[in-house]
Amino acid sequence: MWIIDPIDGSRNYIHGHPTFGISIALAHKREVVMGVVYFPMIDWMFTAEKGKGAERNGQKIQVSNRKPETSDTMATYGCAFHREKEEQIEIFSRYIDLMRKVRIEGAATFAFCAVACGIYESSIGMFAKPWDYAASCLIVEEAGGRVTDYSGKRWNLEMEKFVASNGIMHEELLNKVVKNG
Repeated sequence: MWIIDPIDGSRNYIHGHPTFGISIALAHKREVVMGVVYFPMIDWMFTAEKGKGAERNGQKIQVSNRKPETSDTMATYGCAFHREKEEQIEIFSRYIDLMRKVRIEGAATFAFCAVACGIYESSIGMFAKPWDYAASCLIVEEAGGRVTDYSGKRWNLEMEKFVASNGIMHEELLNKVVKNG
């Protein structure tokens, strides 16, 4: 099954913000086995194949090894404040308390790929659809990171709430920020 998002971050695209991308994933028996995400305005091409690592523009990438208690960590948050606004604000507040520097990117693919290559240490979001994250979740995992739902269950094509991280801080994000579900 092909999972394609021709413009993830459509609002970014409309406003000329460079972090919109084209996302293509290939799933076999509902498991993503290959992913490609391209950000045309910054010319970044992320690729991953299950079990073979992840790359940006042909160079191997990996998640960062920074911990949340260090002052140089950064994170990103994906939100849809028109739905379950109170829960999202509570999670965002706890996230800022832990990470201090949290950005809202407006494109799940960019947020996840930025975790995969070590720009961000984590990304938390709600209400994403499979075309928003299928390719980039694989990219995060193949770069050494971890992606789960809020309860800690490994990501799948049915989830809407997600935590992506460098792996080092994943349990802390689940326990202190999203509170396991």
